[in-house]
Amino acid sequence: MLQVDLDFFSFEAGLQATATYNWIFPFNSWKRAGSWNWYAGVGGGIGMLMPGWWEHIDPTKLKGAFTGLAGVAGMIGVEYNFKFPLQLSLDYRPLFSPLLFKGGAGFNMFGVFGGGFAVRYKF
Repeated sequence: MLQVDLDFFSFEAGLQATATYNWIFPFNSWKRAGSWNWYAGVGGGIGMLMPGWWEHIDPTKLKGAFTGLAGVAGMIGVEYNFKFPLQLSLDYRPLFSPLLFKGGAGFNMFGVFGGGFAVRYKF
């Protein structure tokens, strides 16, 4: 499956978009209503920190500058499919990327903690 996410990370800190291609593996031992699967995949992502967020750390680096990121995303998760077209999922989606800003670069520490809970309508 192809999964595209748009989310905020670390509350007001930034915005990122990721796209991953995931392979789905069923739990064959589940014999009750609905079905369980786990999935894993890879992809990429882009994002940005909100203007002025790092100014309290070092005002000389980011003063109004665009702070962008781009990198490799991973995905691992588990999902439950009801007999009707509804799905619940829980996943972990890290985004490993450098953080580029005026006067230097760093590591995107926020991207390592990506993931979440989703309720989806299954087409």
